[in-house]
Amino acid sequence: MLAIIRFLRYNQLMRYSLGLDIGTTSIGWAVIDEDKKRIHDVGVRIFEKPEDPKTGASLAEPRRTARGTRRRLKRRRQRLNALKNFFVKNHLLTKDDIDNLLTPENHHNPYEIRERAVKEQISNEELFIALYNIAKRRGYRSNRKSLEEKDSEGSRVLSAISENKAILADYSSVAGVLNSNDKFASHKRNKRDSYINSFARQDFLDEVKTIISTQQSLGLALGDEAVHELL
Repeated sequence: MLAIIRFLRYNQLMRYSLGLDIGTTSIGWAVIDEDKKRIHDVGVRIFEKPEDPKTGASLAEPRRTARGTRRRLKRRRQRLNALKNFFVKNHLLTKDDIDNLLTPENHHNPYEIRERAVKEQISNEELFIALYNIAKRRGYRSNRKSLEEKDSEGSRVLSAISENKAILADYSSVAGVLNSNDKFASHKRNKRDSYINSFARQDFLDEVKTIISTQQSLGLALGDEAVHELL
């Protein structure tokens, strides 16, 4: 290919056209002599597939997975920092209050607080703990559901979400399900290669809306504009 480019460069008095057919594993090329109206040269360069010859897995998969993990963790940090700033900005807690709440010595059960928050008044500290817990793992949302239904892993996630959605109909919040249903007695978060604890992001958003609405009705000093910013 470099030889062709050099040939074209040193024959500028003659008119040539270079055509390329670029694929994922090959590049086809053709050089047309415009003056003589004929193909001057043609060929193809084939590359080895960037995949493991034994498994067929993409060699880029580890990098892609690591990049996705970095992005997910970065977005989570941004959400949690935004929540901290929200509480400080709206005079619900001070920065020192928040730092103190997040120390290992101050252990709280966020699921118990979340379940109470949809029914009764809780403190600003408890409200932060509840929302902070939800912000860490805010549920599943897909922009390519049709593709994931055909994928083994994606299909299991969607199946678990559908099953849990039916269970959620008998409870007032996701936290209520996690605290009371026997299915979630052993653990409330997904384990490796297990997605039975998956809920849709909208389910968590509905819980947050219910918590905020309940707390506002019980005296939480938070205007509609601030609520819109939070959601």
